[in-house]
Amino acid sequence: MKLNLSMSNSRKNFLSKIVLFILGFFILEFIIGSIFTYMHNYNLNSGFHTKLMWDDLYNKEDYSLDLVFSGSSHAMESFDPEIFDQALNIESFNLGTAAQKPQTGYYILQHVLQTQQPKLVVFEVYWAVMGTDYYPKQAVENMELIQDKSISKALFKDALSLKDQVLYQFKSYWYRGDISTFLKNIQGPVKSPYRYYKENGYVYSSTIFDSKDLKEHLARTGPIVMDPLNTEEGSQAYYLEKSIQLCQERNIEVLLVTSPLCPTYMQAVENYKETHETIQNIADKYQVEYLDYNIINEKEQLIKDENFRDRSHLNYSGVKIMNNHLINYLIENNYFT
Repeated sequence: MKLNLSMSNSRKNFLSKIVLFILGFFILEFIIGSIFTYMHNYNLNSGFHTKLMWDDLYNKEDYSLDLVFSGSSHAMESFDPEIFDQALNIESFNLGTAAQKPQTGYYILQHVLQTQQPKLVVFEVYWAVMGTDYYPKQAVENMELIQDKSISKALFKDALSLKDQVLYQFKSYWYRGDISTFLKNIQGPVKSPYRYYKENGYVYSSTIFDSKDLKEHLARTGPIVMDPLNTEEGSQAYYLEKSIQLCQERNIEVLLVTSPLCPTYMQAVENYKETHETIQNIADKYQVEYLDYNIINEKEQLIKDENFRDRSHLNYSGVKIMNNHLINYLIENNYFT
């Protein structure tokens, strides 16, 4: 009897320890998570480009936008709305955010079209964000700033694995990367005169790319062979198609555009034709135009290495060249008449 009583007390003590451990864990998580959440929000309000874009967007009057650009940093740093607005006498906005995948862009567009009816949406189609790599950070960065909770929740469930949906609840884990940025920001955000958020979603850069290191790297590694783009249901190409469908259901014109990579890099790509044709097939399927500035630049020699800030992003000299070329195309084809 004494032995059974002793075993019973032992089990109770063991269970009590487990309960105390779990309780202690969640208390600690709450404390550390609250501190990390504060750091995260501080960073958001210290010049974070995506936050500035959303703030600008929410300050727009309903149904005031004529032209919208959608995409990753390739869009964010390639289309300056001010250039288009002055040339076409319209109001435009750039929805591009860093590493934004078409899946995320689809939900952003759903939200924007609740209060806007642009005449044209330009989708910047950059194959690097259309691959199969899993990158939830870009989805979460936008999800947290979308004010429509139903769309925010749908993006969260669609873009994040079940594991990351659980881990997101633990802010001490999810926001751990904000510590170093916070420590820099409390000393005063460093505002570079060479790269900064301008307005209406556009990020400006005047840095001139020195392609010497890239040339040496490519000389060592040899030709670049790109992976085929996946177009199956659930792929990033699938979400691009859903975005096109969404626009066409609302009688909004669509234009696909690929902003160029620097010529030195593109010259090393062996099988770019296949990637171009995959996107061209999507354009043909929905009877929309596709301007691939890698192809255009190869023919017309519009943009050189010095018109980039790195191998894949234009600086402002390159932006002006490409934007003016695109504006002429829009005028010639009566997009805004």
